[in-house]
Amino acid sequence: MSKSDNQKTAVPYKLIFSGLLLSAILVTGGCSATSKVEVIKDHPAETQTVPYESPFRQVNGPVDLNFLTVNKLREHYKETSDSSGFREMRLTVSGLLDTEIEAVINAHISALHEKVKGIDLPPYRGIIRRLSEESKLIDQYLATGLSFNSNNIISVSATGSKVFSLNDTEPGEFVEYTEVLNLDLNTGKEIRLSDLFVNDVDYKDILNNRIRFYIEKEFSSDEYSDTFGFPKLIAPFKGVRDDQKFMLSENAIILIIDHETPEFETGLYYSRISIPFNDIKDILAIGERFQSDEDLYIDKKPVSKILITHYYKYQTGERIEKTVGSVDIYSDYQYPKALSSELRKLFKAFSELDDHEIERLNTSSQKSQYYQNTDVSVIGNYTIFAKNINISHEGVSQFNTDFKVFNEKNELVTLGDIFSDMFDHQTYLKKIIKREVPYQLKMQIGETDDLLEWITFRLNSDGIYFSTVPVKFSEKEIHPVSFSVKYDQIGYENLKIFD
Repeated sequence: MSKSDNQKTAVPYKLIFSGLLLSAILVTGGCSATSKVEVIKDHPAETQTVPYESPFRQVNGPVDLNFLTVNKLREHYKETSDSSGFREMRLTVSGLLDTEIEAVINAHISALHEKVKGIDLPPYRGIIRRLSEESKLIDQYLATGLSFNSNNIISVSATGSKVFSLNDTEPGEFVEYTEVLNLDLNTGKEIRLSDLFVNDVDYKDILNNRIRFYIEKEFSSDEYSDTFGFPKLIAPFKGVRDDQKFMLSENAIILIIDHETPEFETGLYYSRISIPFNDIKDILAIGERFQSDEDLYIDKKPVSKILITHYYKYQTGERIEKTVGSVDIYSDYQYPKALSSELRKLFKAFSELDDHEIERLNTSSQKSQYYQNTDVSVIGNYTIFAKNINISHEGVSQFNTDFKVFNEKNELVTLGDIFSDMFDHQTYLKKIIKREVPYQLKMQIGETDDLLEWITFRLNSDGIYFSTVPVKFSEKEIHPVSFSVKYDQIGYENLKIFD
């Protein structure tokens, strides 16, 4: 097989997945030119004896991280390729009032990109053995982008990948590596892991306990590790380092596991351990430490805020399949294992089948299907129960949904608890319902204001989702009138959830 033939070889699925993931988060834009600025190391290397002193303001706990304020910073991506087939995606940012700080930030980003570009092979354990002298490089890609762009912080990652062909018959070997950088937009200074936490806690002890829990759950089973690609723990866990690689996402601190964490075996690519914000929100200082008394941005539009979505990796629940009379019933409910006993009891009651509806369906001898799904999510400081019911009966398709929202005290939340007292949310929602209901349906149901009496809602990260009682849209279709309203459309001043 010739070299040109090798270059046409299909790229392994891991590279395709990485490319798709990157293309999903990167939006191509113009690339603004910046003057050449020397990149200054803000922090001493861990090998130095000089103790690190944070340049940022002191914040003591407890704190409460409930939402993020999105930076009004523009991202510009430019993709290029050369004659050898090497492709790269570069990042620059713009939108800061202080152009000198903006230039320093772009110089940091460029230096990170060049650092990864200069890596021939990352020093992964066993990489030389797995890549023989006959191995041919058939594909390589480097992309730099943002994983976090809120609270006057950006997290930058530069990720390189290479595919080597071992011979004409064996599949290619995939290698992936990354370097990360976290910057304060107020100063252009680099943010270390310790800077994310309040000053009066031992953040390492807390993170190490979370990681040990993760190790116990994920790494204790070789079968689970092999199946899902988690790295193996091959030596005692040494704990989080002062210079630990990390980046932020919209709901977690992501610790990078690679050749710099030798107690883990990651193969020829890096891995991650995610620490959800919700698990450490009372000690996470990113809501206070990097705030600015002055506007940092050229864009004078109001800021956007998003509630933090918490994910629970470990779920439990039950799936039921049974037949009652002429009704085939399928029910599935899932909830986090960490859910409190009080909420667990409420959720199980919420997940009960609608016996009255099943009894109604059984009045006909025709076969019917009843599907019900219930789950739990956590958005900001709120726990949300969601129920979806699909019914197929005598050629008619019926859909219904219901939500319950609870606060941190496990109290049921009403619309009056969401909107400020001075805001007439009833009138506001009536106008939206009238706009959302099709004209022909208005003629059938008459006054749409009645729909508001039975409205149910859930919180999303960027808005509120509403759903009414089921309405007969046609002879064959019955379902609610559903719509979403963004928080910024309502106005943050009209919402209590951002107080």
